[in-house]
Amino acid sequence: MNKDLVLVKQVEGDAYATQIEAILNDNSIPCVKKYSSDGALAHLYMGATNHLIEFYISPDDVERAKVLLENFEVATTSLIDSIYDDENVQAMIKSRKLIQDRLSLIILIFVTLALVGAVAFSLIN
Repeated sequence: MNKDLVLVKQVEGDAYATQIEAILNDNSIPCVKKYSSDGALAHLYMGATNHLIEFYISPDDVERAKVLLENFEVATTSLIDSIYDDENVQAMIKSRKLIQDRLSLIILIFVTLALVGAVAFSLIN
């Protein structure tokens, strides 16, 4: 890798890295994407990784890239916040939590009954 390149961003996972790479490329900022050693193997064998990926660019493009990437972060955060502020989404989250709590309780009851049954069976024999 060219020693003159500057690290501009580190992300985890190909999904996010693809977005960063697209932003840089769409704005004519050439970049070098460097995977961590484990991430490179995962990407090679499975086609994707959740490991660390680094982006290196020319020092001349650093300021412009930082502004672009910061704007992307702000827009993404704002979108996510607006989704979670929606009343319907909040209702779905509460409903899902309630279902998870009920399933956990049912599993706990079955495990308890199985243990009680096992102890009773061992006492009988």
